[in-house]
Amino acid sequence: GMTCSTMTKMFIFVLTFHMNYLSAELGNLERFTHPYHKRDRRAVCGFYRYDPRYEMCCYGNIVPRSGRWPSCCGSKGYDVVYNMCCQGNIQPRSGAQPSCCRSKGFDASYNICCYGNIQSKTGGKPRCCWRKSFNALHNMCCEGDVVPRPGGQPNCCGSKGYDASYEMCCGGNIVPKTGNDPQCCGKESYDPAYQICCSGKVSPRKGGQNTNCCASKSYDTLRSMCCLKNIVPMLGRYPACCGRISYDAANQMCCNNKLVPRTGFWSVCCGSKGYDAYSSMCCYGDIVARSGRLPACCGRKAYDSMYQMCCVGNVVPKSGRAPRCCGRESYDAFHNECCYGRVC
Repeated sequence: GMTCSTMTKMFIFVLTFHMNYLSAELGNLERFTHPYHKRDRRAVCGFYRYDPRYEMCCYGNIVPRSGRWPSCCGSKGYDVVYNMCCQGNIQPRSGAQPSCCRSKGFDASYNICCYGNIQSKTGGKPRCCWRKSFNALHNMCCEGDVVPRPGGQPNCCGSKGYDASYEMCCGGNIVPKTGNDPQCCGKESYDPAYQICCSGKVSPRKGGQNTNCCASKSYDTLRSMCCLKNIVPMLGRYPACCGRISYDAANQMCCNNKLVPRTGFWSVCCGSKGYDAYSSMCCYGDIVARSGRLPACCGRKAYDSMYQMCCVGNVVPKSGRAPRCCGRESYDAFHNECCYGRVC
């Protein structure tokens, strides 16, 4: 008969054979039933191959294809039927109008997204006022604040609301409209038909349409004039300004902000004095008599440049056919030369 040792060896052999067979069968079963079996790695994702029938590539990451409509959300996979991708985050689809509010999901049929903040819809016309929701039928948003909506023509004046049909916003101040064509003057309103705005202040139109501004005051341009922000009367036929005062340019001249009498048609200024340019001339602030046919100045003196010349402030007669200066003297360059300031 068979020994105990022989029977033990035969039992181990049969057991090992059946275990190997079972393992092979289970392997074959897994090959044909496992949904993510990678037997057809034809596609490439980064440095790796994958089977696009069971997997997909999401930004270099191989993920299993799941659901009826698989898609990528960043490096992750999700089913578009039940979820949505909000700025790289997978969020569940909820409600009748699933939408994204930055990285969060919400139902747009009952909520509204206000700059990343999910708010409940209020009233029949929901709108956002920065991160808050409001009903635009009864309220309005002014510089981030929800304020009551006025009637007529609602508008904002800073953080306040007003009716633009009879009010206006002037410098952040709500003021009533005045006249047919109201305008703003600083923080006030005015009627341009009867008023004028001068440096942010409302003044009456003293001369009707001939009114103008002189600094912050108004004046009649037919009766007055503005001289350095000073209102002064118009004088004579040719009114003009001399500093802050007025004068008649037909009878006077303004020389360095000083009034001097006009002596004739050729009257002009020499510094703060007046003179007759027909008979005199101004040489460096001094009034001197005109000299000769071609008068000119040599310092504070006058000379006739036809027969004389000015050499370093000294009036000397012209010499010869080619007169030149040599220092304070004149010489004829046709016959002489100038050697170091002297005629040679």
